[in-house]
Amino acid sequence: MNRPSRRVRPPWLDIALITAVAAALRLVAIGELPPGLYRDEAFNGLDALGVLDGRCPLFFAANNGREPLFIYLAAGAIGLLGRTPAALRLVSAV
Repeated sequence: MNRPSRRVRPPWLDIALITAVAAALRLVAIGELPPGLYRDEAFNGLDALGVLDGRCPLFFAANNGREPLFIYLAAGAIGLLGRTPAALRLVSAV
């Protein structure tokens, strides 16, 4: 006797579903929780605003120094999404 064939989901669909759920959990209320900015976030935000104003250093000396990749990505997010904590935190969350 033949058993009815069972439909199997492709593995990429499971991965996409898990990724979507993880992103939803990570990004929910990203601009409101926790309230305000921690000082490291604030330093990164100030440097990102400086990049948007035209300063493009290779090293950011404030806050004990940092490399520029994260700051440039944060500046892009702030430029696209506006000057909000959510825009600044989005780069870290992704």
